[in-house]
Amino acid sequence: MKKSPVLLFFLLSCFTFTAFSQNSPESASKESREDLTGADSGESRASASVVESMKSVLGQTLEELVESCGLPDDLYALRGPTPGQDSVVFYYSDSYTYYLADGHVWQVRADRNDLFQDDDLSLGLPAKDVESLMGDPQRSGEDYSIYSLVRSGFPVAAAFYFDEGLSDLYVYRSDF
Repeated sequence: MKKSPVLLFFLLSCFTFTAFSQNSPESASKESREDLTGADSGESRASASVVESMKSVLGQTLEELVESCGLPDDLYALRGPTPGQDSVVFYYSDSYTYYLADGHVWQVRADRNDLFQDDDLSLGLPAKDVESLMGDPQRSGEDYSIYSLVRSGFPVAAAFYFDEGLSDLYVYRSDF
């Protein structure tokens, strides 16, 4: 794909237009899942291929994301918990959901549509099976487990959410 300043201008214009006028339906139901900070030590001993795939995208620029994935199916702004923590969300119906801030991907989400049965981490996988793949979590609760991952120049963590088994997975820069 040829680099196009017009395309980048269009995407940034869409963000500017929607940043303060649109609330994502996902933001209300997933609000508690968006505040995923603090995991930077006790790195996981192993990780599944889907986690590595998601981790490899962190730090990509807006231009690199559009070049590799094309234009998103949906684009919206997501208000962060404090000023300056807002994200532009690129939703792809046949792939992951990408969260951008300061022009870079800082978080990637896989949900029921992305957790396939042929991967190590499949939809409905019990928390104990995730723990056998990933090791001991740094933090956990009744419906989540958070793991520190091997660093990639910045601290990276993975948050697994369970609702009758694995239902959502976030891989993110934990320093963001």
